[in-house]
Amino acid sequence: MFNNRLKGELELTRSELTRQKAFIEALNQSMASITFTPQGEVVDANALFLKTVGYTLPRLAP
Repeated sequence: MFNNRLKGELELTRSELTRQKAFIEALNQSMASITFTPQGEVVDANALFLKTVGYTLPRLAP
């Protein structure tokens, strides 16, 4: 009984994680984004941002 409850909770958690990952991926594909360190160095940029500005990631973050 206790084990079944935990299995159910685990399944709900996995389902929610899958939903959240899909949401983040949809945002990443529809919004240009770039990430900086506190010092202003580029850490990452998604493909849409790179396409929009016409740069490659190595050129932005040498």
